[in-house]
Amino acid sequence: MFDEATQFLYQYKNKQLEAKDVSELKEDFQKYKNEIINSECYNKFFDNYLNIKGYTYRLEKADLRLFYTFQEAIYSIDLAKLTRDEEGVLLNTVVYIIVIDDCINEYLGNSIDENLKQKALEFYENEQKRISAENKKYHMYQN
Repeated sequence: MFDEATQFLYQYKNKQLEAKDVSELKEDFQKYKNEIINSECYNKFFDNYLNIKGYTYRLEKADLRLFYTFQEAIYSIDLAKLTRDEEGVLLNTVVYIIVIDDCINEYLGNSIDENLKQKALEFYENEQKRISAENKKYHMYQN
């Protein structure tokens, strides 16, 4: 199932779909999302999902979130494939299928889980603070 989901996303490698076009793939994303949620990978990559979902909210408009997240998904999978990072391919497939499905729902005006959205925003913010503190520590040693 994961290989099929990866191929589903990867088939758009050299294509640029607008948000409207991506939203028309909703049934496919929903199918893969349901399979992912019922797998062990959902819990394994849940923090990654929260981080990417939180990251998408850097963009105000739902159509931009959908468009750029879709492009990022394909780029991330392509990069993992090029570096022969099978775990990265799996992670990016799992996380981006779920995040893109969420973005499609927002784009279409469907109700979203506000608690999950808030949790993702907080997770992303905390992760950015952690990375910033870590980077500051390394810069301190370089002086």
